[in-house]
Amino acid sequence: MKKFLTILILILVLQNPSQADEISDFQIEGISIWDSALKHFSKEKIINSKQPYYQYVKKNKNMFSTSEISGNYENYDVIQFSYKTDDPKYKIYYIAGMISYKNNIEDCYKKKSEVEKDLKILFPDLRTSESYKKHPADPSGESFTTSKVFYYPNDSYIIAVRCFDWSPQSNRTDHLRINIKSKQFNDWMGEK
Repeated sequence: MKKFLTILILILVLQNPSQADEISDFQIEGISIWDSALKHFSKEKIINSKQPYYQYVKKNKNMFSTSEISGNYENYDVIQFSYKTDDPKYKIYYIAGMISYKNNIEDCYKKKSEVEKDLKILFPDLRTSESYKKHPADPSGESFTTSKVFYYPNDSYIIAVRCFDWSPQSNRTDHLRINIKSKQFNDWMGEK
């Protein structure tokens, strides 16, 4: 995990928060926001890994689609990315790396704290927020996310570090997720 944090820090050090145009310097397993997913995955793999997420988004339900691809990555167990549903180039508006913590949410919280500290050192001037809330994808109301979010000026990009504590009935695995969202994707989701 030290290697993971070192790589994260090296990637993030290249980014100057005042230069939002350089957000593509952030990479998760070599993938950046605004990349075409086709640079990294076949069209068949993208389509076959499409997930039925974000059903709770009320307007323009089909504006974005999300694919989630497990693999033998260097730092993450899963890569998740979102793109406009009708875009033949699969341009990425949201990218996330996920690390599984099956039945071990406390280790997720520890790793989240480490990553947060590193981000705060790198970006002391970015506005942040923290939250603990129920996850809308679990109808039981027993799944929660604990988040620390870093906001670029004008919320043009959002970097989030989250632990997902899923209920047993959700049939999902607890995990840490580090993601980068474009303003357009975040506005569509309706998150603050």
